[in-house]
Amino acid sequence: VGLVGARAGLRMVCTDLGEAVTQMAENLAREGAEQSKLLHACEFAWGAESDEELDRACVHAPPRYVLCADLIHDKTLHGSLLTTLAAFGRRGVSTVMTYQRRDSEKEASFLSLCRSGPYAFKVTEHADYATSGVALIELSP
Repeated sequence: VGLVGARAGLRMVCTDLGEAVTQMAENLAREGAEQSKLLHACEFAWGAESDEELDRACVHAPPRYVLCADLIHDKTLHGSLLTTLAAFGRRGVSTVMTYQRRDSEKEASFLSLCRSGPYAFKVTEHADYATSGVALIELSP
């Protein structure tokens, strides 16, 4: 996702944990000087909500979107993920999320959590991708 965004001229920050960040940074560096101006890799854990933690992931500028791919497979992390996305939402940042449809019960539970409680996102499901087995949703503050 980061490379595609950079090739389109967008400033992208790609995040993960541990050794994956090192590997990601090496892969990004191989893309060349032009993309490296637009790409940054950093370690970032879901659950972050303080300004200092969020600013660490915003090295270029405040983002317009957080792009997430296949992040709802572990139900125990839903709260941490949504805590961080809600913190970005308080800054006016929307989330675009995609995932392979695998477990309709888990997905329904996640979307219900998105719409309720402390998160209360406006959830837009883009049905035109539903037939492909891939979900595309937008979470707006």
